[in-house]
Amino acid sequence: MNRSGRSGPSHGAGRMAMFYALAFLMMSVLALLGLELIARMFDPIGVSYYPETARYMDTLIVEDPIGYRNRPGLEGRFYGAPVRINSLGMRDREVSLDAPAGEFRVAILGDSFPFGIGVRYEDSIPAMVERALQDDAPPGTRFRTLNFGVPSYNTEQELIQFDELGMRLHPRAVALLFALNDIYPKKWIFEKRNRAITNLAQRSYAVSLLFSTYKLALAARSDPRAIAGLEDYTADNPRWLAIDRSLTALNGRCRAAGIPFVVLPADDLELADVTMVRAVGEREGFPVRVLAPWRDPRWAGLDPRKFANSKVDAHPNPAGCRIYGRLIADELRRVGAVPGRSAVQPRSANE
Repeated sequence: MNRSGRSGPSHGAGRMAMFYALAFLMMSVLALLGLELIARMFDPIGVSYYPETARYMDTLIVEDPIGYRNRPGLEGRFYGAPVRINSLGMRDREVSLDAPAGEFRVAILGDSFPFGIGVRYEDSIPAMVERALQDDAPPGTRFRTLNFGVPSYNTEQELIQFDELGMRLHPRAVALLFALNDIYPKKWIFEKRNRAITNLAQRSYAVSLLFSTYKLALAARSDPRAIAGLEDYTADNPRWLAIDRSLTALNGRCRAAGIPFVVLPADDLELADVTMVRAVGEREGFPVRVLAPWRDPRWAGLDPRKFANSKVDAHPNPAGCRIYGRLIADELRRVGAVPGRSAVQPRSANE
């Protein structure tokens, strides 16, 4: 204090700085709360995808060696659509272990792509594959797809799932929908949420909106292959080697049982993962078909963005699922994995 007993200039400046800092903090908190409310009300660009993913992951049964699985009997609304998990842990209708006479079962392995993020089960890819196959079914044949899709599953988990349940349901053909993130570890989506602040951020619509806006801006300026992490796809990467072993084992299981095995990468470009999966297919003798509908003459003129759930969530909407369902059914018939009435022009094993 100075001789007059009043605070000096430095103390006054310090109090003002603290006042402005607190005011800025309060305004920031209020702005974030306002953004949270607006994002929850209007869901701009589909940012609900991230909080909804956190919600669904909360329902999963976490256990080794598979990592996690769908919770049998779960019923609820996730990603804006009703979700029901049957007694076997599949997002599907109830299914008996033994197939009725005349029923041709097609097991569809994969992650959120066949699971059906944001669509009703009736509009999901497996349901659309079943419908497309049935439209061309030989007399006396009733097709039944088996939806083994679980969000964020990789090929290691799909192999375990097939060993534990898939073979018990007696499929007569197996289709694996391969995704770029199959190279990630089993519990990578849980590991991201180990830190409390990350867990809370993924549940926030406001933070999801800010993150998504940044990610979309980055994608517009950068090479999408680098953003996707394609540098991970190298022949000596332990994670890739795990994929290779799992694909080889799945093919071996199917071959021993006399079941056709087809791998269908869901990519629109000739990316590193497609090249490497094709190499395994050529070595092991199973067909690999790239699901690229926007390069197919039937759908080449359409805007792919209109067939996704949102700008943030690239999973196919009902219209997109219909296209993928038709494409997958055609490929299964083309390689001779399923019977059909109409003749389909054959292709080489990995064309």
